[in-house]
Amino acid sequence: MIDKRFDDLLKALGENKNSFSKKIGQTNNSTIGKIVNGDRQPSSMILNKILLAFPNVNLNWLVSGKGSMFNTYTFEDLEKFKKEDILDFQIM
Repeated sequence: MIDKRFDDLLKALGENKNSFSKKIGQTNNSTIGKIVNGDRQPSSMILNKILLAFPNVNLNWLVSGKGSMFNTYTFEDLEKFKKEDILDFQIM
């Protein structure tokens, strides 16, 4: 049901497939469209791009449906994140 969670996320962020794709650095919306339509699973690269563009998105929720859609980080917490840590993330 990751397709439903992606669709829910786009709605919660007030984004459509095209605007969301641009914000995460995708050149077109076909990848996100395929994920939302259930035709493909998100790659670790796509998930990394989402976390970089939207650091408050709860990856655990997005991938598994567990927890809430958004993390409740403070500004200080976000400053501690390093882009390298996010980019090194791999889905098992």
